[in-house]
Amino acid sequence: MTTAFEYLAKSGGLETEKDYPYTGTDRGGFKFRKDKIAASVSNYSAVSVDEDQIAANVVKHGPLAGRSIDLHFSALIASFS
Repeated sequence: MTTAFEYLAKSGGLETEKDYPYTGTDRGGFKFRKDKIAASVSNYSAVSVDEDQIAANVVKHGPLAGRSIDLHFSALIASFS
């Protein structure tokens, strides 16, 4: 997931599915257009797996996006604009 946030931060964001539809192939002919960005990530960081620390980070920084691997919880803070 960190790689996805890195890409979004570097590229400037995401377009809507309407503007950049999933085609299931790399032959869609669609090109990323910065003028069509609908959401962006300005910052992210790793968060402790301790639930009290996660709660404190949510209060301080806002919503979390996370993933679960082999029953271990790892979370990332994302600031969306």
